[in-house]
Amino acid sequence: MHVTKKNNIYSLFEGDVLIAEFNLQKFSRAYAYTNGSVKTPISLNNSIEVGFQLLGLTADWDAIRTEMLNPTAVSTPKIPLPSPPLWSEIVGIMPDYRRYAFEVVMCFMASNKRLENPPWLSIISPSSTGKSFILKLFDHPDVAMMIDDFTDNALASGTPDKDAAEVMSMLDDAEGINLVMNDMSSVFSQKPEKINKFIGSLTTAYGGTFVKYSPGTGAQRHNSATTIIMGMTNRTFKHHRNYMSMLGNRFLFLTLKRPEYIRHRQDKRLYDLNDIRLKTCAFQQKLIKMPDPEFPDDVDDYLYNFVHKTIVMRNIRWITSWNEMEGESRLYQELIELCKTRAKIYDRNVEKEDVDFFKYIAYETIPYMKNISQIYNVINEDCNNKWTKAMFLNAKKLGLLELIDSRKEIYMKGFFECEKTVNDYSWNEEYSEYIEDAMKSVLYSDDGGEVE
Repeated sequence: MHVTKKNNIYSLFEGDVLIAEFNLQKFSRAYAYTNGSVKTPISLNNSIEVGFQLLGLTADWDAIRTEMLNPTAVSTPKIPLPSPPLWSEIVGIMPDYRRYAFEVVMCFMASNKRLENPPWLSIISPSSTGKSFILKLFDHPDVAMMIDDFTDNALASGTPDKDAAEVMSMLDDAEGINLVMNDMSSVFSQKPEKINKFIGSLTTAYGGTFVKYSPGTGAQRHNSATTIIMGMTNRTFKHHRNYMSMLGNRFLFLTLKRPEYIRHRQDKRLYDLNDIRLKTCAFQQKLIKMPDPEFPDDVDDYLYNFVHKTIVMRNIRWITSWNEMEGESRLYQELIELCKTRAKIYDRNVEKEDVDFFKYIAYETIPYMKNISQIYNVINEDCNNKWTKAMFLNAKKLGLLELIDSRKEIYMKGFFECEKTVNDYSWNEEYSEYIEDAMKSVLYSDDGGEVE
């Protein structure tokens, strides 16, 4: 008789025959019944007793207890990664219309996790457009923790169920790597209050440390130095867009649009999927071990200016209740890390091209793109609409408007006539170009050009 332990689960063997599997808490309750500490047995008592009876033996609970105290540790063998390939070897097998998305996901997967704000990604995709295919190319213990479903509190708080032996957290398990959830439909199909609770835990945990207190377990502290990548269908995202908007810029969003035309090419299908997966993970490991490339001052200025303009757009979601600007620091830091990672892919210093590469990610993250055209056309400060006033307040703070005219007008204030100054503004040339680019992104195809 011997006992093995794997992932806090104990397995009791008699020879090569598996008698039962259980955790420490269940065995303690079963053992307590055999020594008379409790009056009611549990199902594990019968499972072990009957298991030994089938082998013509009698269960020796004291001997089982002795084996439990010295179990044989069993670990899942880790598949070794091959030598890192060239980037062209991996991206070359991707369909043309998915290469942009694959490169974006690689940049998130290989970004630095030891940051205050590691970048997070949410992929919005119709069914059967390659979302899961891309994510599962990173399925390796050194790269990502892949999750298909989880309990309500497992993500951040690690609240145990009644049979759990230890408090575990997905953020703890994914510490320093990537936490990947292929499909969030199961989570977002719950009741609104549960979704709000999930989002609240997620945003709190994002700060790097999450502390959960409960009377049974006390204060549980969890680190969250990880990148979270989640996938969901367009319908799920549309149905729960209000909840997702509560995340602010905790996530950057990428939409995988369905291609207009797909051409079957036999040579693109002749590859071993597992081989490509291991090569993808080996390349990711190579990137995270590389030193950070140089970030030139001109690129830094270019990025910072872009982030300022993007924040005005993202403030649209808040301005009905908040007249202050959303801070740009998180988006700025996230994009810096993503640009550095992309520069590593091509083994060079960061260039403006890398900033432009991630512009569409920032555009996708701006909610309600249709409002951009309204902002572009409405340039009149003398307006009673709170939405317009707040938008102007943010734009003026960032210096994105130019005063083009100033005039005097007479208006009635109670019983008296008063004079006021009315200022007319126009978007400066640089910001007008930004708006035009953002409008183009509505029709943007995720390979950066024409769909084959």
